[in-house]
Amino acid sequence: MSHPLNWDLKTILPAPGTSDFSSIWETYRTSLQELADRSDSLPSLADSSGTDAWGKFLADYERSETTACDLYSGIGCYAADDAENVQIQQLEAAMSALDPLRERIAANVEFAFQQIDAAGFDAWLASSPQMRRIEYFLRLRRRNAQFRLPKEQELLAADLGVDGIHAWGRLFDRLSGSLKVKVMERGEIVEKSPGQIRFDVPDR
Repeated sequence: MSHPLNWDLKTILPAPGTSDFSSIWETYRTSLQELADRSDSLPSLADSSGTDAWGKFLADYERSETTACDLYSGIGCYAADDAENVQIQQLEAAMSALDPLRERIAANVEFAFQQIDAAGFDAWLASSPQMRRIEYFLRLRRRNAQFRLPKEQELLAADLGVDGIHAWGRLFDRLSGSLKVKVMERGEIVEKSPGQIRFDVPDR
């Protein structure tokens, strides 16, 4: 079986600038804001009456993170295909600008897990088939909680990261993606990225 060397990215995620992409983007952005607001008032794990609220929240959280991963991967692929496309660069920045909301949700979940002892956490997991289905994820979040800074500092770091380390990362990707080298191929001078040259002719 043979496969084309160039994937059709539109089969994975609609192209940026299309109405289909705009619909996915706007739905994700608004739902993420709503989810972050809900995460601020999650019930205590010790409160058995809050199990249903946690179940609904975690189901929405799972969907949101799935969409976030799809968007990050898809936009990243479009950026790799056209590193100098300003619209895609702006989308990468817009995705990064939403990261503080994702971090706020994660922090609220993990700090909630910090507030209950191991026996109580085990009982909470056992209280619902949904919790048991994602037990590994929840236990991992609880373990991560012990490495957290105070909540205010965690949220500050997330806000600063948008224009700090993440912005530097995007700048590096943009510069490295636009770097071209002129080489001779079949009697003609062509421009290629260093990566293309390396994979085309490893010994060059």
